[in-house]
Amino acid sequence: MGLPDVSRFSGDGGESFTEWLLRFLMKYGATVYDEKCVMVQLKEKLSGKARDIFDGLDSQLFQNGSLEE
Repeated sequence: MGLPDVSRFSGDGGESFTEWLLRFLMKYGATVYDEKCVMVQLKEKLSGKARDIFDGLDSQLFQNGSLEE
């Protein structure tokens, strides 16, 4: 039995990002998909303010689909 789909996260509804991210990683984590696919899924699941913040991140932070520290 698969995990339920993860709803979009906008940052507007008072939902905890930490709790949402935990559900997201359980469904799409690197043990299931490679990092590049996880990043694509993450971007698709964000909307509103959360998507604006993600889109505003400097592209230099990302290399080969992963978020470098």
